[in-house]
Amino acid sequence: MVVERYESGQDRKHALGPDIIEECIAINALPEVDRDAWTPLFEPNIFTEAHGPLKVDDYRMSEDELRHWAERCTRLRSQI
Repeated sequence: MVVERYESGQDRKHALGPDIIEECIAINALPEVDRDAWTPLFEPNIFTEAHGPLKVDDYRMSEDELRHWAERCTRLRSQI
Protein backbone atom coordinates (compact mmCIF):
# COMPACT_ATOMS: atom_id res chain seq x y z
CA MET A 1 0.00 0.00 0.00
CA VAL A 2 1.36 3.39 -0.96
CA VAL A 3 1.20 5.86 1.91
CA GLU A 4 2.94 8.87 0.38
CA ARG A 5 -0.29 10.24 -1.08
CA TYR A 6 -2.63 9.09 1.66
CA GLU A 7 -5.96 10.92 1.68
CA SER A 8 -7.47 11.19 5.13
CA GLY A 9 -11.06 12.06 4.16
CA GLN A 10 -13.86 9.67 5.16
CA ASP A 11 -15.13 9.63 1.55
CA ARG A 12 -11.95 7.74 0.57
CA LYS A 13 -12.45 4.92 3.10
CA HIS A 14 -14.63 1.87 2.66
CA ALA A 15 -15.51 -0.79 5.21
CA LEU A 16 -14.24 -4.21 4.17
CA GLY A 17 -16.09 -6.23 6.80
CA PRO A 18 -19.50 -6.35 5.08
CA ASP A 19 -17.96 -7.40 1.76
CA ILE A 20 -15.89 -10.13 3.41
CA ILE A 21 -18.91 -11.46 5.31
CA GLU A 22 -21.03 -11.45 2.12
CA GLU A 23 -18.33 -13.39 0.25
CA CYS A 24 -18.01 -15.96 3.06
CA ILE A 25 -21.78 -16.49 3.08
CA ALA A 26 -21.82 -16.91 -0.71
CA ILE A 27 -19.00 -19.47 -0.62
CA ASN A 28 -20.65 -21.35 2.24
CA ALA A 29 -23.86 -21.56 0.19
CA LEU A 30 -22.16 -23.26 -2.78
CA PRO A 31 -23.15 -26.90 -3.28
CA GLU A 32 -20.65 -29.52 -2.17
CA VAL A 33 -18.56 -31.12 -4.87
CA ASP A 34 -17.76 -34.81 -5.03
CA ARG A 35 -13.97 -34.62 -5.05
CA ASP A 36 -13.67 -38.08 -6.63
CA ALA A 37 -15.87 -37.07 -9.60
CA TRP A 38 -14.26 -33.67 -10.13
CA THR A 39 -11.11 -33.19 -12.19
CA PRO A 40 -9.32 -29.90 -12.75
CA LEU A 41 -9.10 -28.45 -16.25
CA PHE A 42 -5.35 -27.98 -15.83
CA GLU A 43 -3.16 -29.90 -13.42
CA PRO A 44 0.35 -28.42 -13.40
CA ASN A 45 2.02 -31.52 -11.92
CA ILE A 46 0.62 -33.81 -14.62
CA PHE A 47 1.62 -31.28 -17.31
CA THR A 48 5.17 -31.13 -15.95
CA GLU A 49 5.41 -34.93 -15.85
CA ALA A 50 4.23 -35.16 -19.47
CA HIS A 51 6.27 -32.27 -20.92
CA GLY A 52 9.15 -31.75 -18.50
CA PRO A 53 9.76 -28.64 -16.44
CA LEU A 54 9.05 -25.29 -18.10
CA LYS A 55 12.20 -23.31 -18.76
CA VAL A 56 12.40 -19.75 -20.04
CA ASP A 57 15.10 -20.72 -22.51
CA ASP A 58 12.73 -23.19 -24.19
CA TYR A 59 10.35 -20.33 -25.00
CA ARG A 60 12.86 -17.56 -25.68
CA MET A 61 12.40 -15.86 -29.07
CA SER A 62 15.25 -15.55 -31.51
CA GLU A 63 16.44 -12.15 -32.71
CA ASP A 64 14.53 -12.68 -35.98
CA GLU A 65 11.29 -13.51 -34.14
CA LEU A 66 11.66 -10.45 -31.91
CA ARG A 67 12.31 -8.24 -34.95
CA HIS A 68 9.26 -9.69 -36.72
CA TRP A 69 6.95 -8.94 -33.76
CA ALA A 70 8.43 -5.48 -33.22
CA GLU A 71 7.81 -4.61 -36.88
CA ARG A 72 4.30 -6.03 -36.74
CA CYS A 73 3.47 -4.02 -33.61
CA THR A 74 4.88 -0.88 -35.22
CA ARG A 75 2.71 -1.41 -38.32
CA LEU A 76 -0.42 -2.07 -36.24
CA ARG A 77 0.23 0.98 -34.09
CA SER A 78 0.59 3.22 -37.13
CA GLN A 79 -2.87 2.05 -38.31
CA ILE A 80 -4.54 3.23 -35.12
